[in-house]
Amino acid sequence: MNTANILGSDDARRVIGLAQHESRMLRHTCVGTEHLLLALFNEGLGTAAEALNSLGLSYSSVHRKVVELMGQGQEAMAGYIPLTSRAKTALELSSGEAVRLGRSHVDTEHILLGLLREGDGIGIQVLAEMGVDPNRLRRQVLALSGSAADPGPPPPAATPLLDRFSRDLSRAALVSELDPVVGRTTEIKRIIQILSRRQRNVPLLVGDPGVGKASIVAGLAHATAAGTAPAAAAGRRVHSLDAGTLFTDPHYHGRFAELMSGLLAELQRSDGLILFLDNALTVLHTPDGRAETLAFFRPALACAGVSVIAACTTSEFRRRGPDPSLDRLLQPLEIDALSGNEVQEILTRARPRLEQHHHVAITDEALQASAALAREHLPGQALPGSAIDLLDQAAAVAGARTVAPHADPVADAYELELAERRRHLDSATASQDLVLARHYGEVVNSLTAALAEQRRKTAPDGPPGRRVTAAEVTEALTAYTGLLATTVPHTRPPARPAQPGPHDPDVWAMS
Repeated sequence: MNTANILGSDDARRVIGLAQHESRMLRHTCVGTEHLLLALFNEGLGTAAEALNSLGLSYSSVHRKVVELMGQGQEAMAGYIPLTSRAKTALELSSGEAVRLGRSHVDTEHILLGLLREGDGIGIQVLAEMGVDPNRLRRQVLALSGSAADPGPPPPAATPLLDRFSRDLSRAALVSELDPVVGRTTEIKRIIQILSRRQRNVPLLVGDPGVGKASIVAGLAHATAAGTAPAAAAGRRVHSLDAGTLFTDPHYHGRFAELMSGLLAELQRSDGLILFLDNALTVLHTPDGRAETLAFFRPALACAGVSVIAACTTSEFRRRGPDPSLDRLLQPLEIDALSGNEVQEILTRARPRLEQHHHVAITDEALQASAALAREHLPGQALPGSAIDLLDQAAAVAGARTVAPHADPVADAYELELAERRRHLDSATASQDLVLARHYGEVVNSLTAALAEQRRKTAPDGPPGRRVTAAEVTEALTAYTGLLATTVPHTRPPARPAQPGPHDPDVWAMS
């Protein structure tokens, strides 16, 4: 792909972490371009800080201007603080800046150039308020980084089809758009070992639906994003592609051969790419015949700069016919279900995102009930996927429930006012009206604090009627399966049967 590796630089990762810190210290609810700008100062050692300081700017002066324009919130955010769309765009642009300067990974100067290229964020507004000429700053960055001239506008993407039909998991992990992965250290290590082989170097993850095959690849993406991946995967990009999407794009309707030809050509000129093919053994029907997904991507398996990880269900693996040319490349890796404690930990980590999505409070007993009921009543579906689905459905049940019987009229009034003020804040932010954005930001923070205090007074355990308990999980199970489960089972999961035969419990050879 024609992008640099934003994951390969300790400086870039440190800047993103410092931006989180800056937002938290200002008690803001998101990480914007202004926080990235402050982080570039705070990082202190990179070319970006040198360029900014050379123009007479300082961390303290920029910090004062950010506070002046944006104000401070009422309460610090806990955990991960999401990035604004402009901050994400700036980071994406920084990758292109690095490529145009002939760099293989993103450093601080490229992030600053990305901020300047984005052009409309609060960070640039702050610099403009302080009298900084963006063009002069850009020239200074280029001079300090050893580039004689501005390379000009970005070139067109070299891999438009791959960008269109795949998801960059490494970049998603970098901006915390991927759910955290619990356990699976052994499986991730085995995948990397297989990828490093000279032969049979295509891992084929085999497991029941919901067992967590995709999450293992997500764990590898997290490792590349954090810089903790072993040397064989360090600095590489992990992309996920579902071949089913190739048939649903109206632009390429009836042009599958043309699409595959273009996609394979892009893969052949990609370097440092790990491509994850889910549903790799699913049979696809095309005008030219039918074949497994993996067979269509057979040329990619021989690309020097590309590694492929495939996945399929256990039933698909058992009923597939022999294919000697593919079999010589594949190394199956059986994926077992997680332990009860690991499932519980996954649900605990999934809770904040589900609460935010459904606007509910999920109790500990709901987590326990989801794992227990899924294990007891959904034996045909693997954990942890079945438990997560059940908890998601239970949260939807609670979120859709009217709260009128237990409503707090004061809290309801706060919620209505808060929703209205948030709309005003979004509008002001989109139009870059800093005065109004600051005003409505202060109002939203004040109302949020007042609403939280009112809820603490009247409902210490969460908003009445919107709490997810074991009862909601049971109701969700009934709607999901038609079964009447009235109690949460306390039975222990059955013992896992012993591995048959003398083969390696993690890997077996395909004959």
